[in-house]
Parts: sequence; structure tokens; C-alpha cells
Amino acid sequence: MKYLYTILVLSISLSAHSTEPQWHSLLDKDLSKWEVWMGIPHSSVKGLPKDTYVSDKIKFATLGRAMGLNNDPKKVFSIMSNKDEHILHISGEIFGGLSTVKSYQNYHLSMQVKWGEKKWPPSLDSPSNTGLLFHCQGDHGVMWLTWKACLEFEIMEGWFGYMFSMAGTSTTVQTNQPSKGQASYNPASSHYRKNAIFVKSSQNAEVSHGKWNTLELYTLDTRAIYVVNGSVVMAIEDAKDKYGQPLGSGQIQIQSEGAEAYYRGIKIRPISAFPKEYSQYLRTNIN
Repeated sequence: MKYLYTILVLSISLSAHSTEPQWHSLLDKDLSKWEVWMGIPHSSVKGLPKDTYVSDKIKFATLGRAMGLNNDPKKVFSIMSNKDEHILHISGEIFGGLSTVKSYQNYHLSMQVKWGEKKWPPSLDSPSNTGLLFHCQGDHGVMWLTWKACLEFEIMEGWFGYMFSMAGTSTTVQTNQPSKGQASYNPASSHYRKNAIFVKSSQNAEVSHGKWNTLELYTLDTRAIYVVNGSVVMAIEDAKDKYGQPLGSGQIQIQSEGAEAYYRGIKIRPISAFPKEYSQYLRTNIN
């Protein structure tokens, strides 16, 4: 009887487990699930191939020649393998984007990130900065000749979980004030910032410099929830592309933006609904 009971419990456990969405790791030793697009190097960068275009003005760049696709001679994006773990190292020396080869829709993305110590011009006096870009569409380099049109889950010291809409995209966010001036996400507010391009997170949930932060992004149709170290800091709805059409899928990009950073445990799984505990953060009936 004890043997049969054990078999029954095991069977129930396996059955319950099989109904859960499977996680898929996005990191391996060869970065085989990603492609690299490198922007314009700052003129201070040494050791570049001959005739590489460089500039002192790489922020807001609209003119010049990007290094382009899978051309990363300085190994700005590289993998450090530690036993069975693969850690993405971003030197930050050149602005660039690491993009998934595939596009994704309706998913839960999880990762950990921490800061290194190096910073590079023109960001020497700025907070350490990288970023998670999602629903990336169209051509590389439409933003500063470096990144795609997308939505951003900001990863910058003191700015974790800010929302940026890049290259014409927009969202609707529940904020602490209506349309004028800078606003912060506030799930208890009656105000909605429509066609938003920049909204601050509701709180600073980042851990101290050099420690691992756990970030989670949930996207479902044109909505998304940003979670930093277990705290919901941003929720967006009604995401649109630059043509005003619904934006709910695309590639995932990770930025190199002037600072050293490390990522690990990047994994993704499909979802068909937001977790019940997060339902309070989204309202679907926006007038």
C-alpha cells in the first residue's frame, strides 16, 4: 500500500508539473540565440580596425556609419562560463545591442544583472547604464544608429524599471499626474498618461552596486509588467508602434551603453495570463 501511495503521489506531482510552461534558457557559450549590432564607436576607443568610423557625438547620432551586424572586434558582448553557468559580460566600451534572433510574444522573461566597475566616454560622469529592450521591430539602428524601435525596461543606476518608448513607439501608463511634466507610475492613481514615451518607476527597488538584481518582464498582447527584485515598479498598456498599430511582439535586445555590466540566468517561457497577484496593476478598460 505504501508503494502504491508513493506511485500515486509521484504521478500527481509529475502531472501538475507538466502543465507548467517550460523555461527556455537564452544563454549558451556561443551566444547562438543572439545577433550583435554595434553602433558608432566613440573617438576615444582604441584598437579598432582601420577605417572604422568614430565620433565624439554618439548620443542622439543620426549621421555616420555604424559598425553594423555581427561586427564586434572589441568583444563588447562576450560569454564567461563558470561550471554549468554562462554569464554575459558587457564591456560597455561601444554602444550596441545584443538581439535575439527570434521574435517573442506573450512571455515571462527573467534575468539577473549587476554592475561592473568600468565606464567609457561619453558616459564617464553618468550613472551606469544598460537596458532591456523588448518588442523590437524593423531595422537595426533607427535609434542613435544603434537600437531598434522598441519599448524599454530601463536598467540604469537609480532608474531601474523606468519606461522609455523608443523611435516612435508609445504606451499608456497609470501615473501620479495627468499629461504635463514628468510622471511616475502609480497603480492607485486615476490618471492615465496616454501616448507616453517616458515614465518613472513607482519606486527604486535596486540593490546596492555590485550585487545581483533579479528582473522579470511579463508581456501579454499590448500590456507588460516590470518587476525589480520582487516589486512591481511599472505596468504599461495599449502599446503602439510608430504607426499607431498595436505592438505586442518582437525581438529582445540588451544594450551596451557606456558601462560594464553582467547578466546571468536569462530565460523565457510562454504565458497566457498574468499572475493573479499582479492583476491589480493593470486595467484594461481605458477610455
